[in-house]
Amino acid sequence: MRTKTLFLITTLLAATSGFGQNGENTGKSNNIGFGISVPIGDFSDTHSFGLGLNYSWSNHRYGKMTARPADPIGFTFNAGVDYYFGKKETVNMYTYDYPGYTYIHAYGGIMHNPCTNGFLELTAGPVLGLWDGNSEFGFGVNLGGSFGICRSMGINPFFTLMKHSDSDPIYTFGTRIHYSF
Repeated sequence: MRTKTLFLITTLLAATSGFGQNGENTGKSNNIGFGISVPIGDFSDTHSFGLGLNYSWSNHRYGKMTARPADPIGFTFNAGVDYYFGKKETVNMYTYDYPGYTYIHAYGGIMHNPCTNGFLELTAGPVLGLWDGNSEFGFGVNLGGSFGICRSMGINPFFTLMKHSDSDPIYTFGTRIHYSF
């Protein structure tokens, strides 16, 4: 009886010892996402919504993990492209089609995994805006997070600010569905 009790207690302690502790990084390092974003402010007057494709890398911090990473803060890199569809506007019987706007970015930043099933991230870096045959470099900042749906997929809400030298800041928010591998 003592042996069975000792075995049961040892098994329970071993099984529960991982709860609430940081451990070896067990997540995935690569993340690809596809989503939709909505302009806010002045940009919403000329553009309706955008579609985007993103790739992110971080050292074993994506996907559903068995334990939180040992380091509370990790580095992440994100690159992607978003395309915003232009609106039509009619003024004095003259119709004008705003051109589409393509936004290419390369961000670096930090991320935190508060739980084994999600992350928060803050990234920033250079952006390139392309519209109607024009282009301009600028700077962007992205604040986002994720909640895992299953081991390799999650939902990623985000808020982005883009700034070019000759324009007002562009604000967008949206959500992506992402796959970690």
